[in-house]
Amino acid sequence: MTRSIPYFSFLLLFLACAPTTQKTDWFTLHGRTHDIPDGTLVQLIDPSENTVTDSTRIKDNLFVFRGQLDASPAQRLLLTEGLPNFALLWLEPTEMTFDASTTDFRRAIVTGSVTQAEADELRRRTNDADEATRNRITQDFIAEFPSSTISVNALSVMASTYGRETTEKLYHQLSPALQQTDYGKDVEHYLSLNQEPQVGDRFAEVALQNPSGETVRLSERLGKLTLLEFWGANCAPCRQENPHLVRTYETYHPRGFDIYAVSLDRNRDQWLAAIEADGLPWTQVADLDHRGNAAQLTYGVHMIPDNFLIDEKGIIVARNLRGEALDRELAARLGSEAAQLFSQSE
Repeated sequence: MTRSIPYFSFLLLFLACAPTTQKTDWFTLHGRTHDIPDGTLVQLIDPSENTVTDSTRIKDNLFVFRGQLDASPAQRLLLTEGLPNFALLWLEPTEMTFDASTTDFRRAIVTGSVTQAEADELRRRTNDADEATRNRITQDFIAEFPSSTISVNALSVMASTYGRETTEKLYHQLSPALQQTDYGKDVEHYLSLNQEPQVGDRFAEVALQNPSGETVRLSERLGKLTLLEFWGANCAPCRQENPHLVRTYETYHPRGFDIYAVSLDRNRDQWLAAIEADGLPWTQVADLDHRGNAAQLTYGVHMIPDNFLIDEKGIIVARNLRGEALDRELAARLGSEAAQLFSQSE
């Protein structure tokens, strides 16, 4: 399975959409490295926009950044050119140090930023924990530090994984100031949309734009059976599944089967290229929203591929069916003629 959000565990926790408090001030970051050639370019990247905010070159395993922050604390990815060195930092308007003289970048000792210290504490608590334990520890951290930017950032990233009940409880424990940040507004956005319909429930409406810019509603595409498919161009399991799904569609579409595919992509060109490369003939929609796809938030999807099979009455009859399991379900529900088609296709 592929996560709908970045999959390195702490890259996931700290890659988020925007800074928190509006402020302008200066910072200095003194860096120490080891075994990196002179002249190597090192960059500060804003992960929310994927843009380079500053760059410098290493000399004698030293570098310095001095700059002005539009907001504080500000998240940055520190990255060296041509080398697999990276670290996620929280910058604040103060003197900071980044010491990787005896470690790799990701384990560098960073001082001077209170927010970075809180991020390091959360990382220390969750080191070597499995996913379930990591989620529990992170939720405990959010409850313990309701005024920490790290808490609201983590909750904004993990909301769909935690689910509505847990997310709402943790959100209301956050300080009012954090609830008004962009991270807090992302959580509020999730809570305003999330319905998490289950098998046996009526489907929740989706209305997103197709590649031509036309808004297409899920209710307009309901056939005898409709697969609401969540996928993405950069999701390897999704792309591996597509050839089989194309064959399934060609077999069962004449019998009333349809697909309404929601892409979680943020890059339009990558989305369109994947549709063309995989030859996907069914309805495709996306919103390319950095805050999280509206349909994804509504349905509580946090890993892709995922799907919901909806009958002609609008009732969800199955979830997360792929490959032969989907074929068998379609054959059983679309009657003897469809079953015969399925047996011929095996």
